[in-house]
Amino acid sequence: MTSHRHKNKNAVSKSWKGFSPEDRKTHKVSRVRLHIGKTLTPRRLLVIAGLVLLTLLPIIFGPKLVPYRLGQQLRHPIRARVDFTWENKEESERLSKRIEATFPRYYREDHNWSAEVFDPVYDLLEKAYELAATNEPMEETVASLEAYAKENQVNASPEECRELIREMMAKGRRLNFYWDIAVPRKKILNSPSFSAGVLSAENYKRERGRTIRILRGDLEALSSQVGIDNAPINIEQMPRLLEINFEQEYGRFSEPFRETVLEIINRRLKPSLLPEDELSQRELETTIKTQIETAGKVGKGTIIMPANQPISSADLVRIRKETEVFEAQSGSLGTSIHLLGMGLLICIATAGYLLYLVRFEKEVLRRERRLLHVFILAVVVFWILKAGMVAGLRVNLTPIGLVAGVAAIIFGARVGVGTTSLLCFSSFILTDADVGEIIALLGSSWIFCCLAPGVRTRSGILRAGFYAGLVSLLATFLWRSASGTLLSFSPAERGWLDFLLWIGFYDTAAWILGGIVLTVALPLLERFLGASTNVTLLELSDQEHPLLRKLVLEA
Repeated sequence: MTSHRHKNKNAVSKSWKGFSPEDRKTHKVSRVRLHIGKTLTPRRLLVIAGLVLLTLLPIIFGPKLVPYRLGQQLRHPIRARVDFTWENKEESERLSKRIEATFPRYYREDHNWSAEVFDPVYDLLEKAYELAATNEPMEETVASLEAYAKENQVNASPEECRELIREMMAKGRRLNFYWDIAVPRKKILNSPSFSAGVLSAENYKRERGRTIRILRGDLEALSSQVGIDNAPINIEQMPRLLEINFEQEYGRFSEPFRETVLEIINRRLKPSLLPEDELSQRELETTIKTQIETAGKVGKGTIIMPANQPISSADLVRIRKETEVFEAQSGSLGTSIHLLGMGLLICIATAGYLLYLVRFEKEVLRRERRLLHVFILAVVVFWILKAGMVAGLRVNLTPIGLVAGVAAIIFGARVGVGTTSLLCFSSFILTDADVGEIIALLGSSWIFCCLAPGVRTRSGILRAGFYAGLVSLLATFLWRSASGTLLSFSPAERGWLDFLLWIGFYDTAAWILGGIVLTVALPLLERFLGASTNVTLLELSDQEHPLLRKLVLEA
């Protein structure tokens, strides 16, 4: 072996005899250029450009999308590049419910309430005083008073009318003596128990513990918390409070007379505070709209996505809104530059991939159609991943590694390793995946590409997917440890399931499931790619195959 190398070295040195160092250098450069020219033919460059364009189609013509995924964790926070306003439906609903639960509804005070409740009672007493002075028989007087009560819509029974007449006849007092008890504006209604107003039982139950705003004529609304002292009371409480006030203030009257007047008044009671539902609803909607807009305003330079925190669906909406406003302000030039940069990076990587194949697997380029089908499959997978990102799903990059595994099964391990490198690089550009995710995807895909081509049974593909999943789990766990973020995740706060997904169990499950899908779909892929794998060839060479048995018998 050593002598052979010396012979080759001597032959090369003799071939360069008579050439200057400059000529040798020029000749080497020319050979490299010729090698690149034979590899990157115009046809292949056109195919590369077409594939890259197909990959970018969902970004160009699809809905507004950002290179982030649900559940992804960023090493660096995202800051707003412009001022923008966004609305999160879930957060808006929570904010609306919170505002509605504490919003002070409006009530208008009925300024005729006292007159409508108490004045007819005084008129009834006045009529009873007049009838008592006529010295007519009791029955006729009671009947006249009862008729007057019905005419004036005062609910008074014959017994109550009799008690009023008896009081007026027995005492012989002046009419103004009964003024306080009939129209108790000064002593009762101005007391702290009644001054704030009276609510219906339904409204009191609804507003208990909340603040309401009371409109009194043209005056500014007054705020009062229902359920505390000196606040609006429940109409069901008023009879008892009136009874207490009657006992304290009107002890000079007989108890039967007090009870009679009190019963007549109680039947006439009604709320003094009437709900202003339209005004309350209008003010509530205005308040909710204002607070939602205020909560959704984000200033330039504000952190819109912290680091080391899983991206939620609300975070994606906020990031997309910022991107939309930024691109609208920067115009189409910024978007074109962004897409052009992504496309050229992927084109350069693809060109390097072709040079890699020429250097190590030149035979593969003679079957360009199959290789093209593999990359069309990769483009379709990218489209599916993009669709999942648009739908807000927790997208996993494992299908990219499976496409590289298909290339390895069809063309061999070295082609699979090269395809893995290209597709992982493209995933990093197109999805802005975390470095740890790409490392885990790269390592697991390499393992799968090295194990899958040598399998001879379908269970071997499952075994390769299982080992790839273990490598992905180990790589993710080690990356979390190396980057110092392992202890930043609190399973108690975010849940153990999210923790397991975060450290790589999600990728492991995806690789195992991917191995199952690839095993089932392998015949379809072989038909699509126009190739036969070792698994299929071994199945065809089985002596128990019906066709082989027929050939053996006929031979």
